[in-house]
Amino acid sequence: MKRFLALSVLALALGACSDTQKTDGKVSEVIGISVSEDKGVIKVTSTVDKNGSKIKAEFVLTNYGVRTPLGQNPNTGAYVTIENKGKTDDRLVSASCACAARTELHTMSMSDGQMSMSAVPEGFEIKAGEKLVLAPGGNHIMLFDLTTRPAEGATQKVTLVFEKAGEITIDMPVSMTPAAPAGH
Repeated sequence: MKRFLALSVLALALGACSDTQKTDGKVSEVIGISVSEDKGVIKVTSTVDKNGSKIKAEFVLTNYGVRTPLGQNPNTGAYVTIENKGKTDDRLVSASCACAARTELHTMSMSDGQMSMSAVPEGFEIKAGEKLVLAPGGNHIMLFDLTTRPAEGATQKVTLVFEKAGEITIDMPVSMTPAAPAGH
């Protein structure tokens, strides 16, 4: 009886630690996630059971931050470099922040001397062993219709949603210069 009780408690504890999410009609269950931060480098290891197939994702996040909104502008950007240290390709499919009514993944491009910005609804692929750089002047997370204005020196929780690895929430510092410009 004691063994059954101990196993029941263990099963309940494991169930409480897992999170079921639905991505593109496929059910994923986060089995375990480990996040550690040291001197501006966040290491994330996530194990996900996606339709009966276990996937281990490993990411290193650097150069992360939210830009302080300029003047009365109701929008701002968030940035991060994501290095896929795992053996499986993944895709950043969306992001969210409680400070914004809406977020989009964006890309910047030049055409006829004009810089334009556009949404990337399919997200950004991050191949195993490669990096995705979201930085000022390049690909980035756009935060629209700010519900609270991120203040210089504060932090904002930003949730990154990956196709395979699931959700990862990090505290991003708010600054006028939150990350290295694209190409640096």
